[in-house]
Amino acid sequence: GTLDNGFGSGGMVKTDMAGKSDNARSVVVQSNGKIVVTGYAQNGSNSDFAVARYNANGTLDNSFSGDGRELTTIDGTSQDYAVGAVVQPDGKIIVAGYSYNALYANYDFALVRYTASGIPDNGFGTAGRILTNFNSPNDVAAAVVLQADGKIVVAGSTSIGTDFDFAVARYNTATPLTGIAA
Repeated sequence: GTLDNGFGSGGMVKTDMAGKSDNARSVVVQSNGKIVVTGYAQNGSNSDFAVARYNANGTLDNSFSGDGRELTTIDGTSQDYAVGAVVQPDGKIIVAGYSYNALYANYDFALVRYTASGIPDNGFGTAGRILTNFNSPNDVAAAVVLQADGKIVVAGSTSIGTDFDFAVARYNTATPLTGIAA
């Protein structure tokens, strides 16, 4: 239970994503040992999906988005919150969360798929992004998993009047997956 001095500085790493408040919400480790941390970063009056990838020793992986960090705006000048991530066998990273859609004044499930090099994957959704509206004002994703057949499952909540219900959406992947065990 002691800090690992071989990781970062004294077992700890701090990363500034956008110069303001940053919040990590999930961590996954890729098969090559690289560590992917997702969350959101304030960029002024809005927030963006934030993804950082670290080498096993805690240094930022500069092969990911040029400096180890990637900020992604989902829907223009919105509030975007990443809450979970999964890594496909081909190294692509799927990040799930929610985004405030100013046009409709509501929150929607939001997904972004990143290439192994850390940029949104244009072969997924629109410019690498997908928004899903359950026809309610508050659709908030909380978790994401990858099924054995490569389909993406996102779970969270949706508002029904003054109450909330479970919300689950399943997405097809645009890339055939191999190596996923059932």
